[in-house]
Amino acid sequence: MLYTQLAGNAPANAIMPLELNTKGIFNLDVDADIWIDAGSDDFKQFPNNQPPGWLVDPNVQKQICDAQEYINSQQELECCNAECYNLQTWITEQDAAVQHAKQLCCGGMPNSENDYT
Repeated sequence: MLYTQLAGNAPANAIMPLELNTKGIFNLDVDADIWIDAGSDDFKQFPNNQPPGWLVDPNVQKQICDAQEYINSQQELECCNAECYNLQTWITEQDAAVQHAKQLCCGGMPNSENDYT
């Protein structure tokens, strides 16, 4: 494209795309140069020829990331609470089983010499 433009064979309003760094091009990073659209006519598709804030405003983009992180944190908290409940239920059942086994072992006498509590 550069040679075409230098030779004068490109349209006058042609926009030269950015040169891409081929190292890491397949990492699919959303901030990589490959996703940059250099055309300025693309804004005609938006109302009032203005792109939405989520597309161009770094503050809006950060707020979206923060909101998603908050949502993810709430979901993780719910999972942790469920896991805590499950562990408490499990340890209660295990304790009841140990107590039952001790009673069977001691012949139903919880205060005997064989009681290790």
